[in-house]
Amino acid sequence: MLKILKEKLNKLTELSEEDSKEIFDSLKKAEKEYEQLDFKYKRATKEKSVLYSLLQKTSEDYALTFAKLKASEANYREVFNSVNDAIFIHHPITGQIIDANRKAEEMYGYSHDEMSDLDVISISADVCPYDREHAQIKIEKAVEGVPQIFEWLAKDKQGKIFWVEVNLQCAVIGEQASLMAVVRDITERKQAEGALNRRLELEKVLAEVSSLFLSIMNMDEALVSALEKLGIISNADSSYICFFREDGNNIARVHRWSRQPDPYRAEVMKNLSLDLVPHWAEKLRRREEVYIQNSSEVPVEHTRERELIDILNLAGMLLLPLFVGNHFIGFMGFSQYCETRHWNREDISIFRTASEIISSALERKKIEEELSKIQNIESLGILAGGIAHDFNNILTSILGNISLAKIYIDGDITETLDILTQAERACIRAKGLTQQLLTFSRGGAPIKKTGDIGEVLRESATFMLRGSSVRCEFYISPDIWGVEMDEGQISQVVGNLVVNAEQSMPEGGIIWVGAQNYVLKEDHTIPLAPGKYVRVWIKDSGVGISEEHMARIFDPYFTTKKKGSGLGLATAYSIIRKHQGHIMVESRQGQGSTFSFLLPASGKTFRTPVSAEKRGIGGGGKILLMDDDESVRDIGEKMLKRLGYSVECAKDGQEALMVYQSARQTGEPFDIVIMDLTIPGGMGGRETVERLLTLDPYARAVVSSGYSTDPIMSDYKHYGFQAVIPKPYTMNSLKDTLEEMLSGS
Repeated sequence: MLKILKEKLNKLTELSEEDSKEIFDSLKKAEKEYEQLDFKYKRATKEKSVLYSLLQKTSEDYALTFAKLKASEANYREVFNSVNDAIFIHHPITGQIIDANRKAEEMYGYSHDEMSDLDVISISADVCPYDREHAQIKIEKAVEGVPQIFEWLAKDKQGKIFWVEVNLQCAVIGEQASLMAVVRDITERKQAEGALNRRLELEKVLAEVSSLFLSIMNMDEALVSALEKLGIISNADSSYICFFREDGNNIARVHRWSRQPDPYRAEVMKNLSLDLVPHWAEKLRRREEVYIQNSSEVPVEHTRERELIDILNLAGMLLLPLFVGNHFIGFMGFSQYCETRHWNREDISIFRTASEIISSALERKKIEEELSKIQNIESLGILAGGIAHDFNNILTSILGNISLAKIYIDGDITETLDILTQAERACIRAKGLTQQLLTFSRGGAPIKKTGDIGEVLRESATFMLRGSSVRCEFYISPDIWGVEMDEGQISQVVGNLVVNAEQSMPEGGIIWVGAQNYVLKEDHTIPLAPGKYVRVWIKDSGVGISEEHMARIFDPYFTTKKKGSGLGLATAYSIIRKHQGHIMVESRQGQGSTFSFLLPASGKTFRTPVSAEKRGIGGGGKILLMDDDESVRDIGEKMLKRLGYSVECAKDGQEALMVYQSARQTGEPFDIVIMDLTIPGGMGGRETVERLLTLDPYARAVVSSGYSTDPIMSDYKHYGFQAVIPKPYTMNSLKDTLEEMLSGS
């Protein structure tokens, strides 16, 4: 630069003054610019130094801030992962998981990276109501700012389903709106709640079973009801109670409940013997339960038990012993066939308590029966004396009249006819007494048909008061419901009550007889089921009944009247009970008595009886009479022929079938077959009618027996008979039965 300036200075001497001035000005200008540049350089150097210092300070601040941020994030992550509940941060719309803490990874079995590929439905059971649709409803409410707390079924990586409680709310993270779900595993709590509810259900059923046996009206019905309740609560396929014979080894009877009809297994149970399951029998006799959780658990050496398991196709089973005192009387059991449902010790404890309740009820029932036998000894003694007395009187009349008939047989025929009539009446009295005794005993089942109770009341009461100073007034509802009844037995009840009322008014008076429709509601105190009934009452204004005697008025042969037999009220009580009804009495000494009874109403319509005057006299048709007693066949044949029928006889079922088939083949079939129910040593009516209907489905059969205790007599149609005629029967009753069958009514 100086070199250049020197060269220019050398040249100045050669230049003019004007050129020199120009050059001098240029130099001055250059010097000024240099000074300006130097100033700017110095200022820029100074600013650079300040900027560098500032940059250095900013860098230091950033490093400090970054360090703090890293520390804060570490603290956040530490807190995030130290929480004992699972926490999810997920997108409010897609449900995509943005972040999850370590507890969430442990609870669901996924790694942190795997979690980021899932949405909230992926970790849900996804079954209604724990599915996407219901989850979306809760998510939308949380987005709107309403926190959601709810129980949910979750699913882990292995597919295991478990219960959780979810607290879902909106959260802003990094200026982005998200949803935060805090999830707690409540499986143990739900299991505890389930166990508590199960315990309450079991105790409720136990209370219901216990109540069944508080007042045992029908032990068989109570046992079946108890088995149904226990079977349902135990989730068993069947529940049963088996009672042993006196040998304590073979099954005498089985009460059984089953979810599905299962006749094969029921039959196997009936034929079971403890000899077939010796190892189980040993445990039961030691008062221990037999619990098979799985059929594969039965030891190989228990061959007989394994055979029974195969026969019954058992999946699981529980047997509990039943003892009355120290006597092993049977066992209660629960069986599972399709799949095994395990019972825990608490369940088994409840079932064992139920078995003990049943054992106690059976023991109490046995004690009550023994006490009843002891208490009835006095009544039985009175009953025996009354029977002997009444039958001796009747037999005296019969024998006396027959003896006189033999004397007068060659004399006046009118006198002989009168004596035989007296003998016939005595026989009818004997029949009535026999019927009362059968009715009072365990038998005497009513032979029912729908009838008009009002007509029975009028006829029976009017007949019993003929020639009496007492008269009847009737109050019978015109729209009275029909009653399913044995008209003969109910007529007997009315007659007995009317006679009882008449005897309480020796000076005469009025007996009020009434009947009305009656509905028993749920809150009633009468020992009958709610429903429709017909109420009958018979009221007198006689001497009444003392409180001392009220408790015994229905005892057999108990009476305070000189003319009374003591069977009337006992018979009435027994008849009403056998009709599923109830009889009651209200009385005050000196103010009269009111006897009333309820009978179940029938939904069927009843026929108005046809009077004797309107019935035809003659018969017509062919009758086959089957009876093992020759005297019955002889008198029956004579009566039938007298009625105008053609008759053939057979002594048993085999002969009757041969005669019947022969008549069909000759083209002269029988119209009706009358069969004796019981044939000692031969085929009786029950088996005969089955074979007869196989031979001829249109055959018409009548069952006849002196054993009204047999269920066939009261439910004859169920066994294939079209009618019934109890022995002994009169010409009129025989005539009416046959005419009704032949007329097709």
